[in-house]
Amino acid sequence: MPTSTDRCYKIRLGQVVVSPPMGRKSADIVDRLCDVLYPLKPANGWRFYQCWGVHIPPLPDLRLPDLMVTPDAAEQYDDMRVRGHSALLVVEVCSPGGTRVVDWREKPLDYARAGCPSS
Repeated sequence: MPTSTDRCYKIRLGQVVVSPPMGRKSADIVDRLCDVLYPLKPANGWRFYQCWGVHIPPLPDLRLPDLMVTPDAAEQYDDMRVRGHSALLVVEVCSPGGTRVVDWREKPLDYARAGCPSS
C-alpha cells in the first residue's frame, strides 16, 4: 500500500490498518541486520526489501515487514506483494508500547498463514 511520511497502510482481514512509520531505533536495528546479511547477498542472489508486502491468504491481505529477504526470482502475488513461501526471511522489529498483541501474536500467525519460513 502507499505510504506517506506520517503513516503506513496495511490490509488485515480485509480492513485497512493505519500505523505510524518506523522510528529511528527500529530503523537502526534493521540497518544493522542488513550490514550483517549484506556480505551474503550477492553470492546467494538475494534481494532486500523494506517497502514490499507479503500476501496473507485467503483474503488479499498485506503485511509490510520491516525487512524482507527474497531470492531474485521471488514469486509475486501481484506488483505490491510477494507470495509468503517465496520469502527467505521476514523481519518485524517489535515496537514499544501498545502493539505487543499485534507484534507477538497476529503478525507471526499471518506470516505463517502466508507460508513464510519460521525458526
